Amino acid sequence: MALKRLSALDKRSIEELYVAGNSGMSIANLISHPRSTVNGYIVKIFGKRIQRNKMKLNLSSEEKLGEFIGAFAGDGNLYYSHKKHYQVSIFTDLKEIVYANYLSKLMRELLGRVPHVRPHKGTRGNTTLVVQIHGEEAVNLIKRFLTFKSGDGEKKTYSVRLLNSVESYSKKFLRGFIKGLVASDGSVYFKYYPNRNRFFKNIEVNLTSKELALQYKNALDMFGINSRFYTYIPKNLIAKPVYEVHIKALSSIQKFYYKIGLSEERKSAKLKNIMLASIPSTSFSFLDRI
Repeated sequence: MALKRLSALDKRSIEELYVAGNSGMSIANLISHPRSTVNGYIVKIFGKRIQRNKMKLNLSSEEKLGEFIGAFAGDGNLYYSHKKHYQVSIFTDLKEIVYANYLSKLMRELLGRVPHVRPHKGTRGNTTLVVQIHGEEAVNLIKRFLTFKSGDGEKKTYSVRLLNSVESYSKKFLRGFIKGLVASDGSVYFKYYPNRNRFFKNIEVNLTSKELALQYKNALDMFGINSRFYTYIPKNLIAKPVYEVHIKALSSIQKFYYKIGLSEERKSAKLKNIMLASIPSTSFSFLDRI
């Protein structure tokens, strides 16, 4: 009975999207029908044993690839099993729907398949957004650039890092990597203290992987952006140390703005406010992006 709710246009759309490699859930989101209805039609037309097309990766843009890897390194999750179930997820704040949709578009360009964006209920009761895509090729792409321990009580966040040294990657890739990491695990602070007539400004990234934090700092160095590295030891002995990288000097923030930039809307707006409030004279321009 459920199949009767599908129009001829819906059925044609399902067939085209499925042949193009989209999952039943992605198709359901795109045509606004229940997943059970979409999956039922797929089974009816194609059968349960159909082999889905492989992802058609498009890695021509090193900067976009780097941004995807950076965003995953900060707030991503990988799942695969012996049953050939492969899943890549990147989490964002619930308020960052614009950035979540940006990530979805970015992943579609790179992976050739439509991710789905949905609310996610965390283990602590908090709700976030998750950008999720299924496919073995997506998992293998992550493993080509990142390494981390998982299982046996280990969490990816404590050990994740780039597979090779920072110097082995192109500046285009590293620019995207920095951009993605700051968007997912960073903060941009900008506040004016009238009693001191002073602005507080900082681009800060907090990580529990020391190796990743040092790689991030090294990547900034390659763009001539000065930063400071701090280690925060929590009073709670159970908690892991937090490794912080701060960019506070106005000249370094200016370099970050012109040479790196940010895709995440809210952090980008704060970064622009810092630039507007700073002294107009600067020796950098968009042409200085390397």
